[in-house]
Amino acid sequence: MEVIKFGGSSLVDASAMAQVAEVLEARKEVPKFVVLSAMGGATDALLNAGEAARRGDAAWHTLVAELRSRHLEACNSLLEGAAADAVAAEIEDGLAYVRSICEGLQLLHEFSDHAKDALVSMGERLSIPIVHALLESKGFQSARLSALNIVVTDSEFGSATVDRSRMSENLRTAMSDLEGCQVVLMEGFVGRDPDGEVTTLGRGGSDLTASLVANMLGASHMEKSTDVPGMLTADPRVVPAAKIIDSMSYE
Repeated sequence: MEVIKFGGSSLVDASAMAQVAEVLEARKEVPKFVVLSAMGGATDALLNAGEAARRGDAAWHTLVAELRSRHLEACNSLLEGAAADAVAAEIEDGLAYVRSICEGLQLLHEFSDHAKDALVSMGERLSIPIVHALLESKGFQSARLSALNIVVTDSEFGSATVDRSRMSENLRTAMSDLEGCQVVLMEGFVGRDPDGEVTTLGRGGSDLTASLVANMLGASHMEKSTDVPGMLTADPRVVPAAKIIDSMSYE
């Protein structure tokens, strides 16, 4: 078992998602557990929509409409027929939930950490059905797990701590039913507290999710896939002459 985490830059549009499928296709011989982030920019867009709604600014409608267009465009570019229809319906349901939260924020004029987690968790929950259906269309034996059913956390909204014992138990139970799957997909970043409320692990939380999964499943390694060829001395978008660091210690 290998664990691969694909971040937002690897899921920014249909072309990037197609590349994710190509990476997995080229390495089909080893079973994969894939942790996915939201589409690039989706988390910030959701936060901006929530903040606009809190202020009573109708711009949140535009932000949600843009998110809808991006996800449906990716869906319709990569999928067809019944698969496209099913994923589009799931996207519409997710965005209806986003709109309901924003309408509540607009009425209450407050944007608590609790509400932020419920809102931004939808980024990951909207990207995963597209990638799963894409892999299915390419003949993969694949499955989806919901992080809301696997990742148990405390109630520190915005920066929740994972209950590793309960997560491990949930994960192992779920995986016992998925023998023979080439790829298992799950959202990163999100979880659920003991009261059933949606939580997030904070920025970079998808990396933490993937690391925990790799540890709990005894994976051969955890790989973080991104849109640059390695660890660099600086952000190459800012410093074009940035060089790859061939190796580095944990320290």
